[in-house]
Amino acid sequence: MKRAIKIGCAAAFLLLCAALLLFLHQFTRAESSAQYLEWDFAAVVSGESEGTERPFDPLEPLPELEEGEYYRLSTTLPERQAELRLLFEISGLELAVQMDGKTLLRLAADAAAEGLAQGQTQISLPAGGGETLVMDVRPVGAGPGLFPPLLRLMDDTYSTASDIAYANLTAIPAGAAALALVLVWGLFLLSVTLGRPDWSLLPLLLAAMGLTVYRLSQSTGAYFLPRPLLDICTWPGLGLLTVLALLAYLAMNRRRSFWRSFGWITLWSAAALLAAFLFSLSGDGYLAEYLCTAVSDLVHHGIYDGLAYWLTQWLTLVCVLLSALDLVRSIIQSQAQARAAQVKYRLTLENYQQAADKNRQTAALRHEWNNQLVALHLLLQKGDLAGLEQKLESLERDLGRLSTQNYTEQPAINAILQNAAYQAEKLGVDFRCQVLVPGELKVDEGDLCALLLNMLDNALEAAAKVAPPRSREVHCKLKLTQGFLAVWCRNTYTGPLRTDEAGNLLTTKEETGSHGFGLAQMREIAVKYRSVLDIDYDGEHFTVQTALKVQ
Repeated sequence: MKRAIKIGCAAAFLLLCAALLLFLHQFTRAESSAQYLEWDFAAVVSGESEGTERPFDPLEPLPELEEGEYYRLSTTLPERQAELRLLFEISGLELAVQMDGKTLLRLAADAAAEGLAQGQTQISLPAGGGETLVMDVRPVGAGPGLFPPLLRLMDDTYSTASDIAYANLTAIPAGAAALALVLVWGLFLLSVTLGRPDWSLLPLLLAAMGLTVYRLSQSTGAYFLPRPLLDICTWPGLGLLTVLALLAYLAMNRRRSFWRSFGWITLWSAAALLAAFLFSLSGDGYLAEYLCTAVSDLVHHGIYDGLAYWLTQWLTLVCVLLSALDLVRSIIQSQAQARAAQVKYRLTLENYQQAADKNRQTAALRHEWNNQLVALHLLLQKGDLAGLEQKLESLERDLGRLSTQNYTEQPAINAILQNAAYQAEKLGVDFRCQVLVPGELKVDEGDLCALLLNMLDNALEAAAKVAPPRSREVHCKLKLTQGFLAVWCRNTYTGPLRTDEAGNLLTTKEETGSHGFGLAQMREIAVKYRSVLDIDYDGEHFTVQTALKVQ
């Protein structure tokens, strides 16, 4: 079932991303309505005699012009239902353009020769069709880059849509809202897969969706969207629904931690805006002018649409950021709780094994108890007091090994130390510990167990590798003093230690990919409690110590 939920959430996330990309793609696509025209007639005309024409094929090499001659090109304009623009290149040309005998454009020879003419021009043509367009052309200077001129008819909406598609004033905020929309949807699906769905993210999802489509569709949707979809995306109530969705999200997050974080972000945002305003004001920038105009309109005319939009956009992005941080904190907390549960399970299992071993030893001792009593009676009858005393001391040592030592009233620390003592006995390590800790500590049990278990496991493993005649020993101390839990552990070790280029210790185990995280985890715990993990080694003894702030 969980696998099906994860697959379904992943599919839902990809489906939203695809739908969002498909919608935004509409605003970057402008279909070209260009219509290319072919020349019907081309000839060389003498300036002295307008009637003298020498036809030529424009696709063949051009005939050379004599003094006073020029090229004449003509074509018939197609039917036009609306006003169109005639577009062609004019660099390096002296030309005159006429439509049915009416001059539309004339470019003098001196302007073309001096490069004062633009490289491209356009002429507006009214609706109509069948007119004869004549162009008289004479190359000047370095000559034309393109000849004969390439004529094409373009509608005005294509140019406007192209400009908007690549330089849209509302594209950046819409893109930011779209990213927020994807992030919120991903957060919601992630919370579902974790088994703790955050329903407050759904109103935030609606708010981000409204910010993505509403203003963008209002400004440029007419160029890109089908009419039914445009009517939906520009519905006047969509802006109000966006605000109501944000208010619903805020009402569902009445936690004190949320509003404290929200207040800090608001202060930092206000400070950043003030700094940007002052910088813009010092340079007569657009931001200062825009803010002054917005405030003036707000004071004299009530709510200003642009200002309300930017405030809504900012509020949505802040809420998305806070939701992401809250989910990350929740995941980290869940992982910490899972780690603590694993540690408790391990301690329970090992304590059970320890108790089982003690029970087996006790059963064995009871089995031999009758023999021991007979031996005691014989020694007593003989009057061998020295032998009797020696036998009693031996029995006392056996009973001592069967009893479990209590180190402190703090249950987690006591269980860890009892387990360490049990493991030390099995490994042949001399384990000593001094504890001055009360029954209650203001430290997360998961952190405390992770710190002590890693520390003692490493110490016992290193001490167990020491070869005779050197001693195998682990000595640790725990003491609560002046609000700090001081933790100190020293053990004997053998062999060189591996370090990286920065001097940090590396694991000595063969499978380095699955080991080497103990010291890193201990350092993280020390930093969490405003401390550092101090490590020292001299070739014989390895010492680890820290002092955790617990009050």
